[in-house]
Amino acid sequence: MDAICPTAVDSLVRIWTTLHADLSVEIEPAEVRHLHRVVFGMDDELLACLLATKLAMSRRPRRNWPGDDLARFGSEILFSVQGRQHRGRLIHGAADEAGVIGIESRYGAALLGLRSGQQILWPHASGRLVEVRVLEVTAPRILGRPDCAAGRPGRAAPCASG
Repeated sequence: MDAICPTAVDSLVRIWTTLHADLSVEIEPAEVRHLHRVVFGMDDELLACLLATKLAMSRRPRRNWPGDDLARFGSEILFSVQGRQHRGRLIHGAADEAGVIGIESRYGAALLGLRSGQQILWPHASGRLVEVRVLEVTAPRILGRPDCAAGRPGRAAPCASG
């Protein structure tokens, strides 16, 4: 049987996996299930493969409330892409505009599950892998109450949908 040359995407995913072998990624199981469905609808093959790989290496978050520095749904994140700083709140969807970062967007998918100080190589729109670094994470807030972090143990977290 003739040897099959791997595609460029497969090669990049293998390189990415090797470079990130020690990366700690923490994502809530419900988010992992949601993002597995999202992966199948992505047009960018490299982004879809890297997100699927990141989901496979993720584990359930350790609880660290209050003051949790984990980038999760509702967190406000200060991050840099190749040294240029950005700030936004992680939301569901693919939004990628001033002040919001959809977890289905290019950098939302990169940031989700990382903690302050962590960095990851992630595909830029140009296709190159660039450094995305989490600089600061502010824990999610509930229904406009700045004094209450979402999901803090010992506190009932109201459902956002009612």
